[in-house]
Amino acid sequence: MSDEDDEFDKEMAAEALRSDDDHLLNDLKYMITQYDAEKPRSQQLLPGPSGAAHPCMRHHAYAISRARKRFLGIPEARGLNRFNNPLPSIQGTAMHEWLEKAVEAANRRLTEAGKPLRWLSETHLIIRPEERDEEGNVLREQLAGTCDLYDVQTKTVIDWKNPGATAHKKVVEHGLGEVYRGQAHLYGAGFVKLGFPVETVGVVFIPKGGTMRGIHMEREPYNPELVEEILARLDDVEYRMKVLDVENNPNNFLRIPTTPLDCNYCHWWEPKNPQGPFQCEGKL
Repeated sequence: MSDEDDEFDKEMAAEALRSDDDHLLNDLKYMITQYDAEKPRSQQLLPGPSGAAHPCMRHHAYAISRARKRFLGIPEARGLNRFNNPLPSIQGTAMHEWLEKAVEAANRRLTEAGKPLRWLSETHLIIRPEERDEEGNVLREQLAGTCDLYDVQTKTVIDWKNPGATAHKKVVEHGLGEVYRGQAHLYGAGFVKLGFPVETVGVVFIPKGGTMRGIHMEREPYNPELVEEILARLDDVEYRMKVLDVENNPNNFLRIPTTPLDCNYCHWWEPKNPQGPFQCEGKL
């Protein structure tokens, strides 16, 4: 065999190995994304407190209609979002599970020392129950969620976040955004309904790839008026959907106002060439 033939065989073998690597890597990625899609949280259609705090009314209208399964044209989660990336959510879930064990250990140490428990972890809250008319039709969707932590000692509701470097820096420099703030106060309302006193709400940011020094908390007095504003906006969405009769006139979705905010995370965002009423280009 000539040197040229030997070199050619080596190149072909290397190319075959690269092809095998690509197939294996794709199989591993598929395994990750499929398991994430099968998790109950990924299959949740109705928006929880984090979604409810979003200011965009059209986003809420799409989500409500999809949850009620009125429109086959509305895609499932991640249907149109070309930038979907489940990895941050997976990493955040893993962080939450670890923190829950840390809370359990802290409470165990208190019990062993003969002291009362301080922390309530992963508490399911119903901020507002579902309402139906006499015929059984849904008038108002349930708003519920699971809050990460409640501190009995300081009467503080706490939500964990696990942002990347850019998002973490933004919070440190500019404080809580509208969605983070609204979510925390909605959790506060949920605890109030359970009979717990809530004086403050806080969001603790644990940066990906960071250090303990980088952990940051934003905390403020609980504001029931902000909760009422968010719930009123949701009611306004329901009212507009009814008046516009979007069930029979889907094009009227486009008459529901938009408030662009992090649109690249929206399932219905199509900025370049929106097709039909279920794709939004994210403009006011």
